[in-house]
Amino acid sequence: MTSEISDSGADIDKMLVDADEKPCRYVISSEIETFGEESEKEYVRGVVSEHILYMCEKKIADFSDETVKYIRLLKSIDKDSTKDSMLKCIRDVNGITDQQVISDNLGISRFKYSKIENNKELPDAMVLIRLYDLYGYVPSMYLNLYDVRGRLLDYIFDSMSQKDQEIIMNFINNLKEFV
Repeated sequence: MTSEISDSGADIDKMLVDADEKPCRYVISSEIETFGEESEKEYVRGVVSEHILYMCEKKIADFSDETVKYIRLLKSIDKDSTKDSMLKCIRDVNGITDQQVISDNLGISRFKYSKIENNKELPDAMVLIRLYDLYGYVPSMYLNLYDVRGRLLDYIFDSMSQKDQEIIMNFINNLKEFV
């Protein structure tokens, strides 16, 4: 992730909804970058994600509401690897099966919503603001400016206990021997 892309997302979030980017150390992202090919990185990202989700489910009550929200979103992303849209994941997390429900909440046509959900059109500023108001995820997460899955892993990792962080880091180091 380049700082230029990260800065653009933070600027968009600040400008549209006056939200600062959640502070994050990017530990998991940095570790995953040490793996060679992109296919290896994606494999490791998936395995680490499953491991983190497993650990979090056992201690879900220990996390803040914000972190639980990120855990639920990561779980949705991992549940269906064909989901390449934040909006599909938002519908899944909120148990919404009909696009019309969200399009009505956003004040746009179902056709326009479908185009945005399927990444055929970017949401405009007003839609991004409404999405933030409705679901609490910053606008940059909907714009494909960065790997949302990787960012969620970093946020969740930062919220874990030091002991659990050490377990994750050992797990990743062990993966280096096999991948």
